[in-house]
Amino acid sequence: MLRHTGFDLLIEKNEDGYFSRVMDSPAGTAAAVFRLPVAVGELEAFARAASSPYRPNSHQFETARRTARELGTRLFDATFVGEVGAMLHRCMDLAYQQASRLRVRLALSEAPELVRLPWETLFNHLRDESMALSAHAPLSRYIELSHVVRPLRVPQPLRMLVVIADPPGYPPVEVQREWLALLDTLDVLGKQQQLIVERIARPTLFELQRRLREQPYHIVHFVGHALYNAQSAESFLVFEDEQGRGRLVSGTHLASMLRDHFSVRLMALHSCGAWQPLPREPFTHIAYNLVKGGLASAIALPYELTDRAALSFSYELYSRLATGEPVDVATAEARRTMLADTPGVEWCAPVLISRVPEGQLFELAPAGSTPHGSSAAERYAAYHRPR
Repeated sequence: MLRHTGFDLLIEKNEDGYFSRVMDSPAGTAAAVFRLPVAVGELEAFARAASSPYRPNSHQFETARRTARELGTRLFDATFVGEVGAMLHRCMDLAYQQASRLRVRLALSEAPELVRLPWETLFNHLRDESMALSAHAPLSRYIELSHVVRPLRVPQPLRMLVVIADPPGYPPVEVQREWLALLDTLDVLGKQQQLIVERIARPTLFELQRRLREQPYHIVHFVGHALYNAQSAESFLVFEDEQGRGRLVSGTHLASMLRDHFSVRLMALHSCGAWQPLPREPFTHIAYNLVKGGLASAIALPYELTDRAALSFSYELYSRLATGEPVDVATAEARRTMLADTPGVEWCAPVLISRVPEGQLFELAPAGSTPHGSSAAERYAAYHRPR
């Protein structure tokens, strides 16, 4: 197993402007001026092109692919400028010499308006590689909180709970098709006793709470819609209420509920709609709020992908998590699989937000083993350790 070291990069803003700072790395610290390299109009044009259906010979497809490379290069040059860039490459060389991983953890808490930038397109043209596709230097958006999450000791198989919401008044979601396609894709993991997949019949918040109380689940997978409310500056997932109507559930509210269920380490949010305009993309906003609220990690797919891309991502991600791989490495490998299956730019879509510095969500144990802690106090101790 590869060892790992961290490259912690903070983008912050003060009265003098934006700065990128290496807060911690194997080679020390560094700082440089960060100048915003992307205009709002460019972001919107790229997002519209990237979220369009994959057509390999279309002009829109070629434009999206070219734009992703250009945006990623400009974003890399703005972020890893001067001593910050030199330190990244020194650390990458050190990691290579030591046969270890270099985890690139990007913190945006001091400049939240930059969350909307397409960080997953970061392209290191000096090495001719996309950072989000690297398993040896995996990229994640990182939130540092007062307690570090420890890996949860889990007897195999992992358990995943699926929520697919289709309330009236919103673009229709083909619930049965979405469910059967996901189940068919992940069925082999169930046969291998690596991942058990279940769906709640009624996609209500009450039903989700009830199922999470009945037994431990480790992953929650949501498929549906989300909205951003400019007045409250909050984003909402669209669940259903007891009468089948739409119910808006904020990321903050959902986080407060999930943090009481210590076994849940990841929530994946899959959009069934088109990309939504700025200032806030709701799925990514919700993912950030989930992690800020205490969840170990969250993944947002902020616009509807082609079936092939979405399913290949889900299979690769969950199969790797089910074998104990860190979530940042599993996400990078899942993006690579998307690129191999649909060689467009859909691999840029998944956004990983984590508060786990080493990416390790689970410590797998043989089937029948006892998980960490039986009492509430033991479960809390297993979930957290102070700095």
